Amino acid sequence: MKYDNGFYDDRDLIDNLNRGCEIEFLYEEKKYSITHTDDGISIIEFYNDDSEKTYSTAELLLAHDFNGKSLKDIISEIKIIDRSF
Repeated sequence: MKYDNGFYDDRDLIDNLNRGCEIEFLYEEKKYSITHTDDGISIIEFYNDDSEKTYSTAELLLAHDFNGKSLKDIISEIKIIDRSF
């Protein structure tokens, strides 16, 4: 598998988040951001403050719902815009 700035699988994403990585990505023509906060790891759709959810661990973040699919299920479908290491 070619590494194209995306993630190999859910373990790769968890590892990156646990090391402090922050991510911006597109999914179904919407832009999202995953950032670290004082309360945990936050995911939000750009320009939609009501969509923000914060999870205490990267493992819990994998269950975040995208119209019936979890983040874990769509890892191979997201397009990474930016990621920090």
